[in-house]
Amino acid sequence: MASNSTELAVVHTNTSTERLFVAYFSLIIAVVGTTLNSLTFIVLCRSKLRQAQTRPTLYYMRAMAIFDILMLYAWNIDYYFSTIYGFLLQTLNIPFYALDASVYTYHMLSFPLYLITFGEFRQEFFAMIKCNRHSGRIGPPTGTGSAARILNKANAVVTN
Repeated sequence: MASNSTELAVVHTNTSTERLFVAYFSLIIAVVGTTLNSLTFIVLCRSKLRQAQTRPTLYYMRAMAIFDILMLYAWNIDYYFSTIYGFLLQTLNIPFYALDASVYTYHMLSFPLYLITFGEFRQEFFAMIKCNRHSGRIGPPTGTGSAARILNKANAVVTN
């Protein structure tokens, strides 16, 4: 009977050690992530990169750096506080819910924003979705036959 309680105590100690490790690891991720995302934002705001007309995706990338910082605090800091100090930020204040909801909304909209800002990809993507010509196919219809016959036919057109 005593050995069972000893085994349970060892399992409980390992679990708490793992939780402490994950808590401090999440704090380290928040600190390093904040530093590197801030550096990314500073680099994207340099004078060489301020030409918004030539590079409209920079607005998107700057916003992504800011929201990544906020996303770090949405989970990592909350997990650290709940493990070490025993309270959750999510249950303490309503502004945290608003911040969390805005960050998740931004991440859900990031791919459509990418489609809107990146012109070449946008054209190819929408052309792939719906093509009014060629019976709704993505590309024009091709004739059947061997590759050699098609190449010979193309060479005959070029030489004539």
